[in-house]
Amino acid sequence: MCYIKHANHSPQFLTLYAGSDAYSSDGLPDNDQLGNYAIVPFWEDLYYYASQNDGEGIFYQINEAQTTVNYTFILSASGSNYQLWEFGVFYDSTVPGVFTYVYQQIPDSGASATVGVQGIDASNNAVGTTYSNSQTDITAGLTVVCDSNTGICSGSNGQTATQGSDVPLG
Repeated sequence: MCYIKHANHSPQFLTLYAGSDAYSSDGLPDNDQLGNYAIVPFWEDLYYYASQNDGEGIFYQINEAQTTVNYTFILSASGSNYQLWEFGVFYDSTVPGVFTYVYQQIPDSGASATVGVQGIDASNNAVGTTYSNSQTDITAGLTVVCDSNTGICSGSNGQTATQGSDVPLG
């Protein structure tokens, strides 16, 4: 089963099989909160204000051939309904295991968010690649490509993270 966690006041991530409503973003892997397999484009305490008419929501688009899907998240931080966070996830099934995260508007530059990917290796051990964890390096215009096959996440800013590593600032 694949689903998007998008209940009000919960983290925004895609996970397979299991997950949690907890929203304390940590380094990856974090199987207690995310489940065994997860893509993590922006794990942070964001909120969907359903009563607002400002374009907030979680949207998806599938191409005609049904080989690609594009998710777009437009959300507010809890208690801050005047600033919007906007980011997306692109997946092409003809390139299995590779996810592209695109950031349009990130007011706090990811100061308390986690970005990356996690899964289980051939020995059934939890593995994860943390591209960013509570750093201010997730900015508007950034694209991050996470390959769950190789355990590598690469950003358009030149930063690269490998399985089990954090990317330092700069």
